[in-house]
Amino acid sequence: MIATILFGYLCKTWLLVIQAKVSDSHLKGLRVASGFIIGLLLIQILFGGLMAGMRAGLLHPHFPAFVHCPDRPDDVSQSRYCEMSSGLSGQCFTFHGYLPVDKPKLVTKLKEMEKDSFKNNCAQIFMETPYRNQQLMQVINSSLHDETFLTVACDINSTSEFIKTKKVSYWKQHNENLHKRPCIYIIQKK
Repeated sequence: MIATILFGYLCKTWLLVIQAKVSDSHLKGLRVASGFIIGLLLIQILFGGLMAGMRAGLLHPHFPAFVHCPDRPDDVSQSRYCEMSSGLSGQCFTFHGYLPVDKPKLVTKLKEMEKDSFKNNCAQIFMETPYRNQQLMQVINSSLHDETFLTVACDINSTSEFIKTKKVSYWKQHNENLHKRPCIYIIQKK
């Protein structure tokens, strides 16, 4: 919104420049302002108005882990909201939906996703039915590397909502009760 208003002002000012009604001393400042405004417009276009998706990962790789941000953008899907809040890659992510129930196939799929996240610097988003969350966490803890980041987003849009991004080694030591609670998971190995 602000970028659009500034763009309108910029166009009006450049029309004055074309008509030679602006002095040379103001022209340098106008060029700097033009670059800034065009940058704002590009950010607005590239991130589709979802500034939080870009900002969290750029400030610090674990931004949500130590700062609580209660403000959330409107009209954003839960998976996108979790991805933005995780601090993991917002530029490249893959949504897998539900993973296989069969344990050997689940382990294989998790390892493939971990490998892909490292190779492409891409977050891997998936979910599980609430009654299988504890079993999924056990498989994640036993099959993924300790240095892989795991985001657990639980009870989104409720008073007990939490979104934590920690290494798998943390999750091995801290057993959250996720039984029968809707969760979205994100992994990324860096």
